[in-house]
Amino acid sequence: NSPTSRKSAVNRCADSGIDLPWGTIIDDACSAVRDARREGEPAQDLSKIELSEASKFAVEPFLLQNQANLFYGNGGLGKSWICLFFAALITSGKTHARLHPEPGSVLYLDYETGDASMRKRFGALCRGLNLPEPDLHYRRMSQSIYEDQETLFEMIQELNVSLIIVDSAAAASGGKAEESQSALNYFRAIRATGITTLTIAHVSKEAEKQKDNKTPFGSVFWYNNPRTIWHITQGETFTKQVKQFGLYNTKSSDSAGHEPIGLEFTFDDPKNAKVVSVRGIDISENADLLKNDVLWKQIEAYILDKRAHEIQRPFPGVPLSELVD
Repeated sequence: NSPTSRKSAVNRCADSGIDLPWGTIIDDACSAVRDARREGEPAQDLSKIELSEASKFAVEPFLLQNQANLFYGNGGLGKSWICLFFAALITSGKTHARLHPEPGSVLYLDYETGDASMRKRFGALCRGLNLPEPDLHYRRMSQSIYEDQETLFEMIQELNVSLIIVDSAAAASGGKAEESQSALNYFRAIRATGITTLTIAHVSKEAEKQKDNKTPFGSVFWYNNPRTIWHITQGETFTKQVKQFGLYNTKSSDSAGHEPIGLEFTFDDPKNAKVVSVRGIDISENADLLKNDVLWKQIEAYILDKRAHEIQRPFPGVPLSELVD
């Protein structure tokens, strides 16, 4: 669309020494591209589309393959650690904590931290997984995804990227996450990549104070556009060396949703970790995480805890009035 860009292309072609009407050729080429973009994808008969045997997930059940996925939670929670853990699984192809990745190339787009910090984190996770540090493509970002999409498309092709991690949503949208057009432009650019994407989002300051009903900060389109969304919370562990996270599937467009999943990160040094190990845990292991689970599981955990501490057998049960309280 840019006259300056077209003129630059004409000049480069003219410098080749080949005498052709480059101005007309470039204008016609740009017009053809615009027409094709306006037409979009052709209509298809769904009954004649062959279903792929490829994996449905990049990491099951968290990241739907070739779809927009979103994680959200309070600021400073540890969402970047979890996403780097997924990046380590995908780039190495290693199964860990009962998570099965689809091997591929990952591009981490960072609006928040810096290359040195992310390098240390990724190295610590790889040592915790006991694997040689695989390639992880990293790019420090300043422009919005929408403004930078041409360069992004080139990098995807050049590096054969299969997953993009965007950290985080507000900055990637141009700093106007509450505006619907910013969110729509962001997801339009993300969808155009045609690959798996994972966006990290926050919740508002007001929502951080609430115990439930949290949604990603900003326009409602941050919730409407992703195909799958996971809410991340952290449970109290009474030690800085261990962090326990609960991941709750709050939206799943292709299924009925998934049960909550727990992950535990153990740091050899809370201030300067060299090794970070990860294991899967049951949500019921942490009282704070259990509070965010479905009510029947909270009731079940309460009854089992009472039974474990009750000497009398057979176990007399728990009065309904106590469960109501």
